[in-house]
Amino acid sequence: MKDNNVANLHYREPALYEAGNPHSDFAQAKMVQMAISRYGPAPCREILDVGCGTGRDLAFLTGLGFQCHGVDIERAMIDYARRTYPGASYRTHDMRSVRLGRRFDAILCLGSTLTYALTNKDLSQLVQTFSVHSRPGTLLILGFRNAANMLADETTLDPRITEYNLNGFVGRSVAYYRLDHHRQQIIRRRSWFIDGHNYDDDYCSYRLIFPLEIEYFLANGGFHIVKKTDTLTLDDSDLSGWRMYIIARFCGTSSE
Repeated sequence: MKDNNVANLHYREPALYEAGNPHSDFAQAKMVQMAISRYGPAPCREILDVGCGTGRDLAFLTGLGFQCHGVDIERAMIDYARRTYPGASYRTHDMRSVRLGRRFDAILCLGSTLTYALTNKDLSQLVQTFSVHSRPGTLLILGFRNAANMLADETTLDPRITEYNLNGFVGRSVAYYRLDHHRQQIIRRRSWFIDGHNYDDDYCSYRLIFPLEIEYFLANGGFHIVKKTDTLTLDDSDLSGWRMYIIARFCGTSSE
C-alpha cells in the first residue's frame, strides 16, 4: 500500500531489510508449510503472497515444489526479489486493488502487510483482494502484530536502538513510537545513522488489529477461521503473544 503514511528505508534498501531481519531458519515459511499440510486443500500447488517483500519466504516454498507468486507495492523490493530469489513470479501492485485474474490454493499476508490497511475501507478492500483470488477451500494465512499484546506491553512505545554491521551496512537506527487512540494506530518515526550519513525520512503508521476484529472482516469476505494462535508452531495458545497468526478457509463465492 503506497500512501503518505509510509517512508521506510528498509523498503528502499532491501539488502538492509534482510540484514536487519535475518530469519535464516525460515521459521515463518516453515509455519506456512505446516499450515498448508494441516489445513490446506489437497493438492495445494499455487501460492500467492500479498506483500511478499524480498521474496525470501517464497524462495523457501518454491524449493518445496510450490508454484509461487508474489505482489508488493515497493518496486525496489520486487526488483530485489527477482534478482535474489528468481524461482517465483513477482509483480508490483497495490494490495487493495491488485487483480490477477486467477485463483490460488493458498494466499499469504505476513509481516507488517495487514497492519498497513489503516482504515476500515482499506481492510475491506484487502479482504476483497483475498476473496477474488480464492476458490472454495483456498487457505488464507495471515501474520501480524497482535494489538492485544501491544496494549498490554508497557515497553511497546519505548525507543528502540538497533545496531547494524551486516552486508556492507555499518550504523544504527533509533525508532520512536506513539499511540494514536482515535485512529487505532501505532506511529513509528526512525532515524538512521549509516556510514556517517543521517536519514530522517523514515516513518510508518500501523493499524492495531484485534482477533475478533479481523474475524469480522474475514467473515464478510467469505472466510471461516480454522486456527488462531500466537505461535509459529501453530500450537493452542492464549493469544497474548506479540504476533498473531490466523489460518482461514474460503467458503464464499468469488466475485469480479
